[in-house]
Amino acid sequence: MQDATDHGLTHAVHTYNAMRPLHHREPGTVGAVLSDDRICAELIADGFHVHPGAIRLLVASKPADKLILVSDAMSAAGMPDGLYDLGGLPVIVKEGVARLKEGNLAGSSLTMINAFRFMLENTSLSVTEVSRTASGNAARQLGLYETTGSIAVGKRADLVLAEQAFHHVSKTWVNGKLVFQQN
Repeated sequence: MQDATDHGLTHAVHTYNAMRPLHHREPGTVGAVLSDDRICAELIADGFHVHPGAIRLLVASKPADKLILVSDAMSAAGMPDGLYDLGGLPVIVKEGVARLKEGNLAGSSLTMINAFRFMLENTSLSVTEVSRTASGNAARQLGLYETTGSIAVGKRADLVLAEQAFHHVSKTWVNGKLVFQQN
């Protein structure tokens, strides 16, 4: 990981998932992500992919601009429990957790608003800080921050209005145009 980072690695996809566990003598990928501030860390914050304690460890370890909230959502996102498809593979969603028949996690049914709320409820981050993990940090990592990722004059007006303690999305705008309104 050190060599990879020295040669340009800047991003860890789905931190903790499919990574060897952290060990004090061989910290591996997780140790590198936690300790190297050159690496931006994606996080699936649903409590299934990553335990809340491990989420808090990641939040405590990374600079505020190096954490990106992702959903890993598949077609079951926001949908009820049931049978879904992921690239031709059957996925069973039970109690909100998407798994292949063998039991492996298979994407998620997580929506970003639920990931946002999970972070607020399970970390010490403020609404503003969690908002950055859900938008601005990703825009920076993708080289898009000049046009999106925060609210500023001249940027795209991509906005979500969430109500009821972030349990309900009532409106969504894309490039300043209202594209969703819950009645």
